[in-house]
Amino acid sequence: MPNSPPTKFVCTISVHDGIMICKEEGIMKQDRIEIRTSTSERKQFEEAAFLSRMNLSEFMRRSALDKSTEIIHKSTSIMLSNEDRDAFLNALENLPEPTKKMKQALKHHKRLIDNG
Repeated sequence: MPNSPPTKFVCTISVHDGIMICKEEGIMKQDRIEIRTSTSERKQFEEAAFLSRMNLSEFMRRSALDKSTEIIHKSTSIMLSNEDRDAFLNALENLPEPTKKMKQALKHHKRLIDNG
């Protein structure tokens, strides 16, 4: 992955309520995604965006990113109890000898790769 330039943030402080909002600067978002929604869903999204001090587009983007990150993490991670973790590590450290069928499968695989 090429070195990306350092991320710059632009921060503004609201004169009305003194809240500071920082946004990433210089990131061009070029891809577009459209969704269809009911009027009540859109109103809920708009209210949540307003309360989060974001425009609707930024709110939808960040919400989708947060949820997709959560789903990917849950789908690619496993949680083990201490007992299960110890059993897993023990199995890795004390591998059984390969069976005759495993050795045959490895030879077959190597032939496929070498001739492929």
